[in-house]
Amino acid sequence: MQLTRATEADHQEIVALANLAYRGKGSGASWNVEDGIIEGARLTEPQLREDLAAKPDAQLLLYRDTTDGPLLGTVWLEPKEDGVWYLGLFTIHPELQNRQLGRTLLATAEDFVRERGGRVIRMTVLNVRDALIAWYERRGYEKTGETVAFPYGDDRFGRPLRDDLEFVVLEKGTLVACFCLLSSCPSEILLQVPHNHLSDSQRSIGYRSAAFPRRTTACIFANISFRT
Repeated sequence: MQLTRATEADHQEIVALANLAYRGKGSGASWNVEDGIIEGARLTEPQLREDLAAKPDAQLLLYRDTTDGPLLGTVWLEPKEDGVWYLGLFTIHPELQNRQLGRTLLATAEDFVRERGGRVIRMTVLNVRDALIAWYERRGYEKTGETVAFPYGDDRFGRPLRDDLEFVVLEKGTLVACFCLLSSCPSEILLQVPHNHLSDSQRSIGYRSAAFPRRTTACIFANISFRT
């Protein structure tokens, strides 16, 4: 999947897709719309321009089947501190969700972050969107236990229809480690991993060198989240 960076010429399509994906109605709506949670526009062109101007390091990436084809997906990737990247505005055109483009776009976004040295991807999801949270968890994301207050009184993202909203924080490590465990490898492999990572990845503190004994098996792949 090839992604391209958004330009001003794409803004109208980006806004239209965001509003369709998040707030669409009727038989063609996405399975994860915010119906009954928030109403009104999810995004406007002035808001999009303001966000891009305020966050020049962010990358708003687009997916199209062909260069001049319709917009099918978007993802916002923004580098933060200590190798953490924020992922937002993740959309797929509802008519194409049965093609599993969502998981492909997410994996491509993770590769994008990894190739630029990112170690952790974080996102925020409304606490009442259980199906969406479960979808991200199946993709390897985990709740951190942190929450972010919902901006009641700020209708830029729509009008809330509930008084119990907040955002939960999800994250996933981007480092894919392959431990060489073939019979031709040394007697043990040293890898820098977070302290206690293997026993509790979300409570890892500090770093240590872990020794892995040789095995006559193939490699093991693991997503490692370097959080302190």
